[in-house]
Amino acid sequence: MTEEQKELFLRGIEEFNNRDFFEAHDTWEEVWDEITGDTRKFYQGLIHLAVGFYHLTVNVNPKGGFSQLGKGTEKLTPYGDSFLGVELKELLGKVQTWRNFAEKWLEQGNNEGIKIDFKSIPKIEFSEKD
Repeated sequence: MTEEQKELFLRGIEEFNNRDFFEAHDTWEEVWDEITGDTRKFYQGLIHLAVGFYHLTVNVNPKGGFSQLGKGTEKLTPYGDSFLGVELKELLGKVQTWRNFAEKWLEQGNNEGIKIDFKSIPKIEFSEKD
């Protein structure tokens, strides 16, 4: 990963953690466009998570949120508990809680009584150890 790619990667994490999901998606997509090999799927997974939370919190689209969070989980799971400093195990556990929420929302069939607890949206835990 080049220095520029690392800066974009970290900026995307910051944007995601600040709930700027569309921006995180755009930032990670810049890196994804340049990366080759297995790491591409990692970035693609992060992009799917950002798009999923954007659907749930901005677009009010539980179907899109459920789908994108599922795609993100599928892409990130093979990377184990941690990859490139991102703590995936805890993140994906919290993402599953949000998928369950989206699924119940879909089953309900409308937005009545739906309250999004923005504080419970997971943040990406990152450390330089990997």
